[in-house]
Amino acid sequence: FRYAGDQQWIDCGAPDAANAVTALAVYEGRLYAGTGKYRVAGSALAESENANLGGRILRYEGGTAWTDCGRLDGAEAVGGLVEFRGRLYASSLYKPAAFYRYEQKDRWTALNVPEGKRVEAMSVFDGHLYASSYDGGRVYRFDGETWTDCGQLGDNTQTYSFAVYRRKLFVGTWPSGRVYRFDDVGRWTDVGRLGAELEVMGMIVHNGRLIGGTLPLAETY
Repeated sequence: FRYAGDQQWIDCGAPDAANAVTALAVYEGRLYAGTGKYRVAGSALAESENANLGGRILRYEGGTAWTDCGRLDGAEAVGGLVEFRGRLYASSLYKPAAFYRYEQKDRWTALNVPEGKRVEAMSVFDGHLYASSYDGGRVYRFDGETWTDCGQLGDNTQTYSFAVYRRKLFVGTWPSGRVYRFDDVGRWTDVGRLGAELEVMGMIVHNGRLIGGTLPLAETY
């Protein structure tokens, strides 16, 4: 959907038959969407009756039209989607861990993942691509060729969201509900917990302030 002001949203169509659009990115001035068969049972709900797998990347053509740009081999859901150094990269949300670079039309090249770990949310900061992980509560940094382990964030087991605020990279976590500031490889500063929440799902900078959104109570801070 595209926001049209007040409480109005314009339907831009369903890119894929899967049950979720899991990632969005702008690449070469065009909007791309990643899809997924999101496992809603993991959120204590009944599993979706939609059995269609995702893992596809599609480009928006206007109206409700989308062009299929290929499927990530072996992925049922796209985790992250980001432009880095003029190329489009995507990750797999679920196992097996996978990371891809877009080539052309519907072709994607599978690249290495750090230590066999999953990389999900991705962000570009200070000349590197950073990725969160559901496998061990760490953050990894990609330079275009190799990955660097940037260390463990407290005693968390998963890292989720990124935001750049005051020229520093911030990361949201689970299950502590805390946000950490990246100071250097292996050096993270705990900047506090968001209320009594467990998971910092998304962050953004707006009007000079860093804003975080959480689970399980769907609060913002």
